[in-house]
Amino acid sequence: MNQAFADPTGNSNRVEACVWAQEDAWDMADTYNTQCGQCFTFIDGGPCEDGINFCCYCGKEIERHDVPEEDCEEDADDE
Repeated sequence: MNQAFADPTGNSNRVEACVWAQEDAWDMADTYNTQCGQCFTFIDGGPCEDGINFCCYCGKEIERHDVPEEDCEEDADDE
């Protein structure tokens, strides 16, 4: 979901999502690379299972390309 924020000049800026991509390495499957240039490792679960919706580094809403959105919503409904 994109949100519009007004900057001090009165212009409206779109805040895009921060894309989190799961690490490919088999020994780092719980690690995600963020679009804002950081890495985040989950001890148990992942963003959906732990209810993480916003990037803890840049504050933007997380967008994941490795899991269909409906799968993430189903995980949230199970809690």
